[in-house]
Amino acid sequence: MRGGQVEWLPLKDLCKVNRGKRVVRDQLSENEKDGFPVYQNSLKPLGYFNEYNCEAEKTFVICAGAAGEVGYSKINFWAADDCSYFTCDNKISERYLYHVLMNNENYLSSKVRRSSIPRLSKEFIESIKVPVPNKKIQERIVYVLDNFDAVCNDLNIGLPAEIEARQKQYEYYRNRLLSFDAVVGGDIERERERERGVAKLRQYIFGYYITKIEDICDISRGIVLSKDFIKDNAGDYPVYSSQTENDGMLGKINTYKYDGEYLTWTTDGANAGTVFRRSGKFSVTNVCGLLKIKEEDILSDYLYYVLSVEAKKHVNSGMGNPKLMSNVMGSIKVIIPSVDKQESIIKVLNSLSEICENFKSGLPAEIEARHKQYEYYRNKLLTFKEV
Repeated sequence: MRGGQVEWLPLKDLCKVNRGKRVVRDQLSENEKDGFPVYQNSLKPLGYFNEYNCEAEKTFVICAGAAGEVGYSKINFWAADDCSYFTCDNKISERYLYHVLMNNENYLSSKVRRSSIPRLSKEFIESIKVPVPNKKIQERIVYVLDNFDAVCNDLNIGLPAEIEARQKQYEYYRNRLLSFDAVVGGDIERERERERGVAKLRQYIFGYYITKIEDICDISRGIVLSKDFIKDNAGDYPVYSSQTENDGMLGKINTYKYDGEYLTWTTDGANAGTVFRRSGKFSVTNVCGLLKIKEEDILSDYLYYVLSVEAKKHVNSGMGNPKLMSNVMGSIKVIIPSVDKQESIIKVLNSLSEICENFKSGLPAEIEARHKQYEYYRNKLLTFKEV
């Protein structure tokens, strides 16, 4: 298995499927302080026992009653006879296995034998085929999904009205990260590498390359347009400057310098490094830089989200006047995944951005919290570390 390639192996080749051991209800306490949780026919503990047969950080599946439900215990527990747990070899991590099985929970439920007591056979569990990327990729997937899991749990506690939306969002990412059938092939990426002469592409679930802004964009700077000039030449075409209010628009004039789709950023002042999407006919002042993408495989919205994170990191705050000049912007390195991956990121981040805007108009008390949540996901989605 190399790079982004993934093996599909039956569970029996990756883990030992263990059946739990029966305990009598009379042996159990209802008080969790009296022992370890006992899982029998649901994810709700049957009771608490003074011994355990499974150590912490284990994945398990309910095989009777609520058959097909997948659990994970961060503490030691007792698996009863209708609970199967796994002992994994070094090819697969317990937590990664948990996320894979959760992603297939509906499939597990569909294979439950419906009789007087619903049951899921050990033979079926052992036959389940699991995608197995390398351990580094498993770790990254677990990292992302655990963070989504934590958000969903927080919403269960504090924001019940948002639970369904957040859960769907979490499941979307889980499905994307665990759908290895559609991994980008290497031939196209290698051809792009030869054509551009970029460094050897690395794999992070999908192919990507690293490049500088100056290699993928034409970079220019705005011109001096005073408030008096704007007032004297009032018209229909917006002039954008360094302010963030009103989308950065300083006013409108009767001429324009740019026509099309661009990104702009604030070069000077308190808002230095702030990035905007621009389209149509417009002009920008001398405290704005402008980017025009040259490459067909780079989506403007994707680069906007990347630079919304990266540009602020390169602002020079020395001498009391923050700056992000064109030469510094040009030197910023960005990661360009496949167009499909870019589109997926754009779709999710646009949705999160829309949620934030809706909060502004309908739920002002939630604005700050939702913005932090949005920025959190944005950072996680756009953090591709070399492996």
